[in-house]
Amino acid sequence: MVVIFICIIAAVVAYLAFTKNGQQIKNRASGTVAEKIKDDAMTPEGAKARYNTAIRDKQEFYQKVTGTYTLVAGKLKAMEEDLQKTKKDILRVQTSINQCLDNNDDKRAMYYAQKLVTLQNQQTVYESKLPELQAKKDEQEELKNRAYDELLKLKGEKDTVILQMEADQ
Repeated sequence: MVVIFICIIAAVVAYLAFTKNGQQIKNRASGTVAEKIKDDAMTPEGAKARYNTAIRDKQEFYQKVTGTYTLVAGKLKAMEEDLQKTKKDILRVQTSINQCLDNNDDKRAMYYAQKLVTLQNQQTVYESKLPELQAKKDEQEELKNRAYDELLKLKGEKDTVILQMEADQ
């Protein structure tokens, strides 16, 4: 019984998807649905539902943008902290090199010199990446603010339109 039912559904889907008449039926049905939605939007309840859907979409977009902004801002802050730590480490290693040279400990001075080169390379990388990350953060902040403004505008528009539609009835 279930197999027959599945076969019938598969045949109907295949008919609608692969035949010219099936596609015409599908297009007419989707047109009827679009017309019904358009007519429904002319009532306060329909308009409210459409605005609520649009507001929900804007809220989801705003949440995504805010999440991305938070992520980029966190990366920027972490990189700034890493740069500060690296600068402190460089000063500490330079002091260690000077102490080793004062004590005629050339082996340890060489070790610290290699460490110093590594730290200076890290500093260069951080300093080159920070402006890029700052630009990304600024871009995300602008996008976040714009999304928030659009959300507020849409909510205000909804209230105005619904109030006007209810007053016209």
